[in-house]
Amino acid sequence: MDALKEQLLEMVQPVFDRANVYLVSLTLRGRVGSRVLDIRADTEKGIGMDQIIALTKEISMMMDEADIIKGGYRIEISSPGAEKPLKQLWEYRKNIGRNLKVEYEQDADVKTVKGKLETVEEDRIVLKIGKKREEVILLETVKDARVQLKW
Repeated sequence: MDALKEQLLEMVQPVFDRANVYLVSLTLRGRVGSRVLDIRADTEKGIGMDQIIALTKEISMMMDEADIIKGGYRIEISSPGAEKPLKQLWEYRKNIGRNLKVEYEQDADVKTVKGKLETVEEDRIVLKIGKKREEVILLETVKDARVQLKW
């Protein structure tokens, strides 16, 4: 991680902690003079526009004061989107009751299952597949897990 990104993370993380919002990702893109600080944020219940506006205002004031991004820049804060892979335990909890597609390792193979997320524990999830079958998956074996949208 480059030094500027690390400095930005150190600066904005406390803002998210105070707001009880998860900082999912932070990216600085563009060229000097027209940079974009792209932040993805979420909560276990989903992030609302009021929260995004409040975070943007507070971070903008901090950034202007610190002047660590040289030249013009703008801040974009949004939710990570439904297509984003689930990584953190809170992301799984947020999606209990939704359909997931999960790729995980089992006996040196990669297995793919689709099912309804029934249970989330510290080290495992349980998917209901069909009407009767349940699949217990250890989180340490998960390679990719995504919500399956109903289109």
